[in-house]
Amino acid sequence: MSASLLFVHGTGARDVSGLLSRIRDGLAALDVDCDRVIAAEWGRAVGPQALDIDAALPVESDGLSAEDILEKTGDLLEEDEIGQAAIDIVSWELLVADPLLELRILAETAPRDKTSLSPGEVSPGALSPGALSPAEQISGRLRGTIPAEGPIAEAGVSVETVREAMEYVAARGHAGQAAVRLGSADHPELVEAVARAVVARVLGACLTLEIPPRICSDAATRDRVVDVVATAVTSHERSFVAGQALKILSPLVTRLAIRRRAALLEPIAGFARDVAFYLRRGAVIREHITRTLGELPGGRPVVLLGHSLGGIAAVDLLAGRTMDPRVKLLVTVGSQAPLLYLMDALDTLTYRAEGISTRPFTPWLNIYDPSDLLSFLAGPVWPGESGIADERVDSGASVFAAHSAYWGNPRVYDLIAERWPGG
Repeated sequence: MSASLLFVHGTGARDVSGLLSRIRDGLAALDVDCDRVIAAEWGRAVGPQALDIDAALPVESDGLSAEDILEKTGDLLEEDEIGQAAIDIVSWELLVADPLLELRILAETAPRDKTSLSPGEVSPGALSPGALSPAEQISGRLRGTIPAEGPIAEAGVSVETVREAMEYVAARGHAGQAAVRLGSADHPELVEAVARAVVARVLGACLTLEIPPRICSDAATRDRVVDVVATAVTSHERSFVAGQALKILSPLVTRLAIRRRAALLEPIAGFARDVAFYLRRGAVIREHITRTLGELPGGRPVVLLGHSLGGIAAVDLLAGRTMDPRVKLLVTVGSQAPLLYLMDALDTLTYRAEGISTRPFTPWLNIYDPSDLLSFLAGPVWPGESGIADERVDSGASVFAAHSAYWGNPRVYDLIAERWPGG
């Protein structure tokens, strides 16, 4: 007999149509006998209103402009003053907004040190007759070929998107200007800046998609594409150098983080808002899930799949006295239900209370990723329940992206298919 799947989304989600399509595709690829996949979109139906935290944030009063900040960078901040991870995140945000930013800084501020040229480098005025200038060399390489397989394919982007980005960087001329100033198209600083500009342009294009590809959520994947582009635009063996232009941006990054505090805090505030709403009005969400369960065909098994806060609601609902008998499998992905149980914050499961007969629903498949700091183990929390299975997946995503990276991981669907009712 075929079964239905009801998906309960997590915090911050209000439109899950794209995510539902990905779940359908993941199950269909395994030929799972699933007749229907729907969502209990509690966020849009009964969730809290949009949160505006601006009124609670301190107002910056020093009045410094970006130009003022750049003028005050005689002593560059050490990386540990801000944290390299924070610099990396906000620097890429700057580059996505303006892919040519680093190249413009190089073109205008890079030192013309003709006495310390690397092997193969020449000063702008020392070209042999008929030789291409550094600007012509970097422009030509940006219009060359790039491998479609490997890191680019793994990043989920087309080679056409990368080539468009390379043409964009070549056509704007800043790479050529920086090459002339540095005296070589193979200067390590230039190669890295050009590669980052191309990838920033790619990221800008991909972030507009309904389901952004892996390059948008995984820093390691993004950096591998940077490596591919950098290799394509240099004729020398590549050596990584820390970008001086990005170091110059460090004070600006700090100031930008302060000025954009509301935007940077939005994901955290949204998460806290939805969790607080559940702790206060969780019954409303569970009632919405129950109503959505009623829309599924009667008499057929149901798999209840909850992500993040959706998993908390699913665990809470199924442990209650009104559990729908059609539900044959509970799946939680990146869930905090075990943590909230230990905090005695669930409605239907009371932490180690004597005389309380409620137990978690089983069979329960709990999927977690070690990189997802919001995922927790369930089995050790309920050691007497044999029907709980904690299964690890590895997305390869950063800690900032792992919580949303499950749906692109085939292993997640394999685990669900292995326990599919009637399978």
